Amino acid sequence: MTDRKMKRMIGIIGGTNFVEEPLIKGRLREIHSKYGMAYAFIEGDIAFMQRHLHNEPAYMVNHRANLIAMKELGVTHVIGICSCGSLKKTIKPGEVMVPHDYISLWHEPSFEEGDIIVTPGLDEEVRKALLQKGVRKNGVYFQTQGPRLETKAEIKFLKDYADIVGMTLGSEATLCKQLGLKYAAVCSIDNYANGIAKNINVDDINALAARNAPKIRKIALNAASRLSKIPREKRKRVCRP
Repeated sequence: MTDRKMKRMIGIIGGTNFVEEPLIKGRLREIHSKYGMAYAFIEGDIAFMQRHLHNEPAYMVNHRANLIAMKELGVTHVIGICSCGSLKKTIKPGEVMVPHDYISLWHEPSFEEGDIIVTPGLDEEVRKALLQKGVRKNGVYFQTQGPRLETKAEIKFLKDYADIVGMTLGSEATLCKQLGLKYAAVCSIDNYANGIAKNINVDDINALAARNAPKIRKIALNAASRLSKIPREKRKRVCRP
């Protein structure tokens, strides 16, 4: 029987909110693979990785190196932290969302080995752990390529099909599927997308992301704590003759 105190290793991938300061301050590991190098902080049953290494823009993130490193560290469940723009006036900057689906129509990275063709989706076990007080439980994330923000015409098109827009979730979710890692994301809504409200400013986006960081940190760490505990297997009832 599985012991209730046994733990899983949970991976957390940080976004814009944690460029300046890691979500945890544990032992630093450097992981090399044929896809490149990745860094992770290890503290107990959590492996934290900063997605934007050296402040690189979203289109330059080496998702393959990051996620193969998570796999090699023994991670089974991954929480993505994403900074997003709102496509709806009713979804306000400062809010937090756990998307239930995503759209990513542009080129995504892929691993050479394993199942290349996968059925994409976000993991419900990870989503359930992230759904805490004050978190929007549903929404569709639209991934664009970057590095620029979207035009007003693009946003006018996207808002009919999605609720928030960003540049990373779709790539991570798809690669995790290929590797057999369970993935979902908590999204910090840090601005209205171009044309939804007033003109956007990158400095304002970064400032709100920084203000949202403590809230996102708490949600991610609480979810990791829930996910790390392996549930006790139910005992089979023995029918005596």
